[in-house]
Amino acid sequence: MGVDGSQRIGAALTPRFRVAYASGVNPASMLPDVLDDFAVKHPSCSDLEPLFFSCYAFCSKLAGGLSVGISTLVLQFVGYRAGACDHGEGVVTALMVLFAPVPIALLLIAMVFFCSYPIDERRLQTTDLQ
Repeated sequence: MGVDGSQRIGAALTPRFRVAYASGVNPASMLPDVLDDFAVKHPSCSDLEPLFFSCYAFCSKLAGGLSVGISTLVLQFVGYRAGACDHGEGVVTALMVLFAPVPIALLLIAMVFFCSYPIDERRLQTTDLQ
């Protein structure tokens, strides 16, 4: 029995991306709605799409860089040595914390912010009419 494409994609995604995918959280898909809402509220400001996108891209890159830097610092503090075949319990515990509870906690915090997202279906329909 073969494995279809959706099963392969689902198996390849890490748990935090599966949670985000299942909950429908995708900040990049929210950007056009924010742009439309901003254009309706501030009609004198035009052609700001590149500014919004570059701010989104910058924040994404900054978050990625900070996560790598913080993870590296944590592993340095617990005694991780690159190339070593055997690591202590502190390294194993740090990796377990960095790859499970921390991303889940950050996703839950992000979901709280997404729940307070002011642009809903009714507001989108109003924006489309204007």
